[in-house]
Amino acid sequence: MVVGGTDIRFVKDEDFDNEIIWGLNEYNKPPTLIYPRPRISGKKNGRILTSLDDDAMNICLAKENHEDILIAMYDKEKVFRYSF
Repeated sequence: MVVGGTDIRFVKDEDFDNEIIWGLNEYNKPPTLIYPRPRISGKKNGRILTSLDDDAMNICLAKENHEDILIAMYDKEKVFRYSF
């Protein structure tokens, strides 16, 4: 279930192409990185998780160095892979 509308937007030099969005994205989930997200690939309880899933993004935020996440947000060659 998508909630939408509850977020904080960080914009560099009023260039909306250079925007980072952090906030509430899914019902009953903690605040997370909404956009742009790094590429994420993994499985949890037989379910495939990708960058589109808040669960995958929250695991990435907990496990990875935040500088590495920032770089991967814009370098689409980088993929964080997990096995849950």
